Amino acid sequence: AEPGVGRVAGLAYGVAEFVADGESPRQWPVSGFGEDLLVAPPALKDRGPYPDDAAAWAAVAADPRLIILDELFLASGGGPPTGTPDPGDTYVIRDPVTGRETTVEVAALAHDDVLLNGAFYGIGGLDELTAGRAVPSRFFMEPTGDPTELATAIRSRYLANGADAEAVEDTVENVLAQQNGFFTLMQQFVGVGLMVGIAGIGVVMARAVRERRRVVGVLRAVGFQPRSVGAAFLIEATFVALEGIALGVLVAFVGSYGLAISGAGFAEGMQWGVPWVDVVGVAALALAASGIAALWPARRASRILPAEALRVAD
Repeated sequence: AEPGVGRVAGLAYGVAEFVADGESPRQWPVSGFGEDLLVAPPALKDRGPYPDDAAAWAAVAADPRLIILDELFLASGGGPPTGTPDPGDTYVIRDPVTGRETTVEVAALAHDDVLLNGAFYGIGGLDELTAGRAVPSRFFMEPTGDPTELATAIRSRYLANGADAEAVEDTVENVLAQQNGFFTLMQQFVGVGLMVGIAGIGVVMARAVRERRRVVGVLRAVGFQPRSVGAAFLIEATFVALEGIALGVLVAFVGSYGLAISGAGFAEGMQWGVPWVDVVGVAALALAASGIAALWPARRASRILPAEALRVAD
């Protein structure tokens, strides 16, 4: 009846203990769903033996021996999961209050659980497991207008009832903001290293000019023009920069490829690829910056006078 709300699917939200073969019981959220969610079920990542997503959700809703998990199942400490469940795996699910338990089979895999739904279980099976305590307390709502405005209205209007609401898009953005912040920090560290390397080329070339003053003086004395001397130092700096860029790109390719094929839990499903546009762009930027860093030493070398460079006392 709330203005701005279209369809609603209720979830009985709680916590259950899951036991795999040879492992200790671990608690994990459980969302019991009913027929109202089958009108527009969430997309699945792996529907298992079922012909489509709707058939998988309908089977789980009707059979208390089936359950839907996701790849983050039983992940702890905010880190990656130690193992990904597969359709056909079995677990013992237990109510920590009543001690009732039953064996369930993974029917399908959902996408990453950024909404913290936990395991999806038919509300009938969850009600039987919890001795009638499976009461819908969480709801998926299809807004007819702006989702953020609807969430704000629900939070303010039903504050006394302890209600909270958040748009799915906002939740996903918050989760991705944390991950993007971490990757941005790593990029900044790498960027500082790149800047240090570029500055190092400028220092190396400045020292090279200082150490080769007599050589430059001889070249100028036999007829080399200032422009040729400066170009020689720029070409040398360019070769040094190209060598460093090629080595860095090669290490990055090997490291990323090894991560993609490592078979680790957090890398499962990764496919190795090369973002050539980004690689070429960063390499070109590093090469250009290296050339700029070498401009002053090269210009200094081109201005060395033969008479001053060939003095006995420096």
